[in-house]
Amino acid sequence: MNRPLLLLVFAACVAVGQVLIPAHLECPDVKGTMVSSDDMKDGAMLSFRTRTGSIIELRTATRRLADEHNQRMRAMTDGGVPRSVATVEPLDDGARLVFRVENPSQLDELRARVQQRALLMNRTECDVMMNADAGR
Repeated sequence: MNRPLLLLVFAACVAVGQVLIPAHLECPDVKGTMVSSDDMKDGAMLSFRTRTGSIIELRTATRRLADEHNQRMRAMTDGGVPRSVATVEPLDDGARLVFRVENPSQLDELRARVQQRALLMNRTECDVMMNADAGR
């Protein structure tokens, strides 16, 4: 791998412990958003829920995250990140972003990345929006 590409890969990720997490997965900009992660048989998921914000806006933002993720996956040539396809499922109070791994040998790594991203979101973006909403 040449150095500019390596720097680009690191610039596009946030380091949390030993796991690199795609930085493009940001908490949707909807007040009151909470995020959780769960494992699935063939992947992992992030559930975005809101008690006070617009469910329609949250679903739209989650679809945008899925589209951005899939575009990045199609453009990737480096095999260092578990390749996955993202889809969106509606929830009564939000949306679920589902990641299905393409290579089953990378399933555990994908799950770890999604779990770490949920933790990071809860400590930063989603937490800030949730607390800002609670202060109203």
